[in-house]
Amino acid sequence: MLSGYPSLAALINDTVGTLLAHAYSNPGTYIGAIFGTGTNGAYVEATENIKSVDVATKATRMIVNTEWGNFSKCKRDLPVTIFDNKLDRESIVCALSDMTHYMGTLSIV
Repeated sequence: MLSGYPSLAALINDTVGTLLAHAYSNPGTYIGAIFGTGTNGAYVEATENIKSVDVATKATRMIVNTEWGNFSKCKRDLPVTIFDNKLDRESIVCALSDMTHYMGTLSIV
């Protein structure tokens, strides 16, 4: 997907950096993901499919940073189990968004 060396046009975060770093040696890379103190994902998308970008560009593809760790901050989008509630009550970092809390390692400390 990312043939040759991708050109950078903006500052990047760790998730996009992960995708790009792997794409340098593996041009078929489509996804970058972080599972650490938090969680996030990025993927390659055809520019024509990105409706929220008004910038004229010659690029045919862009990397989309999803910030999925911020998904479900109010605990109503994802199913919550008794184990999730226990983790939330006993964690040193309770009340994070669900995705970061239940998938990130900081919550399990």
